[in-house]
Amino acid sequence: NLIQEITDKDLQPYKELEVLLMNNNDIDSMSQNAFQSLTNLEELDLSYNKLTNMLPTWFGHLQSLKRLNLLGNQYTSLGESSLFSALSSLKELKIGNRNFEAFHRHDFDGVLSLDNLYLNISNLRQYANGTLKTIKSIRHVSITTNIPLLPDIITDLSLSAIVLEIRNMSFRQHGDVESFIALTDTTVKVLMYRECLLTDNSAARLIEIIHTYKNVTDFDLLDCTLEGTGHGAPFLKDENSSLTTVVIKNLYIPNFYLFSDLSFVYKIVRKIKSVTCVDSKVFLMPCNFSRSFKMMEYLDLSGNLLTDLLLGSTSCFYDGFGAWPLLKSLNVSRNRLLSLQNVAQTLAHVPSLTTIDLSQNSFGGSTPSSCIWPVNLKSLNISNCQIRQISDCIPVTLEHLDVSFNNLEEFVLSLPNLKVLYISENRLTKLPADAHLPLLNLLIFRENRLIDFFQSDLKFFPNLIGLDGRKNSYFCSCQFVDFVKKNHKLLIGWPQDYICDSPTSVRDNQIDKANLPLLMCHKTLVVTLTCIILILGITFILALCYYFHIVWYVKMTCAWLKAKRRPLKVLDREIC
Repeated sequence: NLIQEITDKDLQPYKELEVLLMNNNDIDSMSQNAFQSLTNLEELDLSYNKLTNMLPTWFGHLQSLKRLNLLGNQYTSLGESSLFSALSSLKELKIGNRNFEAFHRHDFDGVLSLDNLYLNISNLRQYANGTLKTIKSIRHVSITTNIPLLPDIITDLSLSAIVLEIRNMSFRQHGDVESFIALTDTTVKVLMYRECLLTDNSAARLIEIIHTYKNVTDFDLLDCTLEGTGHGAPFLKDENSSLTTVVIKNLYIPNFYLFSDLSFVYKIVRKIKSVTCVDSKVFLMPCNFSRSFKMMEYLDLSGNLLTDLLLGSTSCFYDGFGAWPLLKSLNVSRNRLLSLQNVAQTLAHVPSLTTIDLSQNSFGGSTPSSCIWPVNLKSLNISNCQIRQISDCIPVTLEHLDVSFNNLEEFVLSLPNLKVLYISENRLTKLPADAHLPLLNLLIFRENRLIDFFQSDLKFFPNLIGLDGRKNSYFCSCQFVDFVKKNHKLLIGWPQDYICDSPTSVRDNQIDKANLPLLMCHKTLVVTLTCIILILGITFILALCYYFHIVWYVKMTCAWLKAKRRPLKVLDREIC
């Protein structure tokens, strides 16, 4: 829209309004009492307008306001007095723009706690120490600012924030990250970099600092860029670091093919329990690096460039084993793995492994007749792997199996411990009654080619408590509709996602609302009743004829008609 001004009367009729979104307009002027009538307002968005000044009177009557967005305007500060002191219910606050220059000591007076604080202050020139310290508790802080003022800001947030997110900043030099020393003693649990740039020098110094942390447990790099080849040389002391979780997503490394073996960080990873490194062009984790993760329980390397051979090197298969001694869950989906048998053999010597995700690789065709898997494996995901036929390569120890999004036409495995089976979006025309699944609790059978099912099919799954059969091509016969209605408590998504595909008379109707013709459901009864009614009707007509002498009257009528026509014929001959 192109709203430019808000007057006292514009919003008066909307006293019950709870959400007001006026973002992306041209508002440059608002009267002091513009929002006075909106005492029930909970969300106000004034972002990306042309406001040059902030007035506390705008928000003086908004005690119910929970979310306020002031991003992208043209104000340079938050005014001469506390802007938010009347907002006692405020939980989410977004402020800042390219013109914002100064924070004053009183700016956040009256704000005691927030769930989310978003600060876009990339051109900040002045920051009064203690400005953000007045906020006692902040669940998530997101900051974009310039590096010289970052130490003061982080110091003020170090004893109030839980999640500290640094956005869209560049750390090129060794000293650019010195401000994070303030988190050595802190309430912050998660340190997150999003859309930031690091170099070998700044990354090395950041690793040194993180290694000294006593309270930060999570370190995240999201959509960041690392300019370098990993040849930084951090000096790591024997510290008892609190870091247990590392998340790296979509890390762009221009020279990733020249990246080092990261031997300088072996010491820091010993106590890390969870590592996620996805969509970052990882093609190898050196064996010695894998062995350094002494306490790691979860590893996600999905969306990378691992091949069968390189996964073997990563797991120390060719170097005497010993990788990830406590690893329980491994995700290598969306890589370049080609042989299920080779992958199974590669991971068989990871002793604690219970969960493997191999989805969205290209195993293709049929699985081999036998495979060696980790002895404690309980969960396996091989969905979307172009598998046409599945064999005894699947381990019998499984309790959870996902083979969805393949090209399976049958499923006849014997898995005596299996409790959950995902087999959606294949080409199956019937439930897997030929398989041996005595403990199966949950069967997800969506979007196959299933026409119907009956008690004779379900009896093979005595412990089944949930069946998801949505979006199949059901033939709604009378017997099937009646059976499903009686057993619908077993069905997940009932009734809205169970639709008849045929016969034509009920196509696209929900099964529970399918009104089939009487003749279709009770053909024998209808034919029998029709014959009986026809016989009775004929008998009744004959009885009436006999009772009312209908036959005699018919004969007399015929004789009379013949007698009436005879004189006319004689007269015609005489005229001729």
